[in-house]
Amino acid sequence: MKMYLISKRLWEAVNATSGVSEAKEQQAHAAIVLNLSDTQLMHVITTSSACEAWGALARVYRTQDMASRLWLKEKFATFKFAASDMSAHVMELERLVLEMNGASCGPSEEDSCATLLRSLPAQYEGLVQAFRMSVTQFSFKDLVSKLIAEEVRKKDSTRIENETALHVGKRQEKKSFNKTSGGPRKTGSSVQCFYLW
Repeated sequence: MKMYLISKRLWEAVNATSGVSEAKEQQAHAAIVLNLSDTQLMHVITTSSACEAWGALARVYRTQDMASRLWLKEKFATFKFAASDMSAHVMELERLVLEMNGASCGPSEEDSCATLLRSLPAQYEGLVQAFRMSVTQFSFKDLVSKLIAEEVRKKDSTRIENETALHVGKRQEKKSFNKTSGGPRKTGSSVQCFYLW
């Protein structure tokens, strides 16, 4: 709305600057009122100037902004790992930080790093401790790259363990089969067959 009023050269009427003509004041007031939705009109219905209308809207939205900021800060403080992978988790946190920046309550980079570290599942505890002990300056990008590398390492390790377990399991089955069937057959051994009539 402010940009619209500036583009129409009506913003000085909202600021109640001296020397604003009555016509410009009425145009600014009309521009504000006519660009509001029905739910917003009730807040400015009793105003008689652009400055009053702007002030009434500012009071209403300041209260709503405070509630939004508190909600965003609470969401940031209780942020947990709920995504399918690390990249999605980081994107959720970045989206939340962008919303907080838009509401003028954005966290510092150090707070973002602390929240990301705190939100990780227990399987990352070793990396979290190592990062906390070795870092003198927090960098969100460095932390994210280390976490994604750790996730890849864990997935590769799990894959290798599964393949090894599968290979060992097949070998165990083969040994077990040989034992139950009388062991491996030796060349030259005779086989006896019995027919029952």
